[in-house]
Amino acid sequence: MTQRRTTAFKKLLATFKGVPKGGERVYWQAALSFFGYRYLAMRVETVVRQRLGTQRPEVVWQDATHRQRLQTALQEELGFYL
Repeated sequence: MTQRRTTAFKKLLATFKGVPKGGERVYWQAALSFFGYRYLAMRVETVVRQRLGTQRPEVVWQDATHRQRLQTALQEELGFYL
């Protein structure tokens, strides 16, 4: 984990110290949801970068044919599409 991510994670965990009893569950659910979504987004980003190489995703996304191919590739390789 990079230093920046480690620091951000420590700050997030520090916010739980001031949470009243019973409220921890809500915060933990939000935190876990955030980190889970971020993990999935990073996986999608990795596959997109591998598929596109030097092409910019914004340019490819504007063409419906390329967009459909990219969505299909993500669904086949990862099993989901964000």
